[in-house]
Amino acid sequence: MKYTARILAAGLIVAFMTGLAPFALADEAPLPVREAPLAGVGALGRIEPKSRVINLSHDAGPEGARIETLDISEGQRINAGDRVAVFSEYRLKVAQLQALQSSIPVIEARINAATAAASLAQAELKRGQSLIKEKAVARAEVDRLQTAAAQADAEAQALGAELAMTRADIAASEEDLRRSQLFSPIAGTVLKIHHWPGERVGDTGIADIADLTAMDVVAEIYERDMPRVKPGQHARIRVPGTDLAFDGLVRELGYQVMKNDMNDTDPLADRDNRVVEVRITLPPEAATSLQHLIYMQVDVQISSD
Repeated sequence: MKYTARILAAGLIVAFMTGLAPFALADEAPLPVREAPLAGVGALGRIEPKSRVINLSHDAGPEGARIETLDISEGQRINAGDRVAVFSEYRLKVAQLQALQSSIPVIEARINAATAAASLAQAELKRGQSLIKEKAVARAEVDRLQTAAAQADAEAQALGAELAMTRADIAASEEDLRRSQLFSPIAGTVLKIHHWPGERVGDTGIADIADLTAMDVVAEIYERDMPRVKPGQHARIRVPGTDLAFDGLVRELGYQVMKNDMNDTDPLADRDNRVVEVRITLPPEAATSLQHLIYMQVDVQISSD
């Protein structure tokens, strides 16, 4: 009897709790409603100068080059054509060029003398040819004069060829001298210096420069979303951790599908997506806010218009 009473009591307790369960749930706060996703295409992107970041390097081949002097500093603004660095072979190249240039007046003087000698030999030959008709000179003498004139003319021509070769050597030496220095191809700002005087330049180059007056965002669009992205579409760019947000326009669509470089902070996010890079133009006012955030990861939302 006691055992049966315990079973009945347990059943009543379960029934009572089951009956109250709906009332308890009704008093709790409702579950949040998930907002509908924004229209368009979402992606991660990175901040880049419109000019791209240019890595300045040597032109000395695989053996590299050692920096003699460095004419720039980080943060410095430079113009196109400004000298960035001088390599160790610069002084040797200057000496070689000066030696070639100094030989030009010497060769020209020899050419003048040879030309004068050739003219004199031609005049003597003509005189000898006129005298042989009068039988006033032997045929052998005329032959000698003819040989002398030909030799003088050949000497003048050889010196002319030597002058042309020397000038070609000077042009090549000037190019070697230019390659023993490094000049900036664009106007911009020095972002980072990788090597300093006394160091041999490696694969990282000497310095990175970029024009920071115009900024882009390079968005990594999933390959499946690319058919929905067109040039001219509006994009909203948000910089994580800040209040910065900018409106941009899609300018360029990439041609290659590649592995993504940007990773979401979500640990469950796919780390091996296939993406296409899309370049978005930012407004001019973005340059001031973003010039110290090159390559920072940003959130991109491209509208469906």
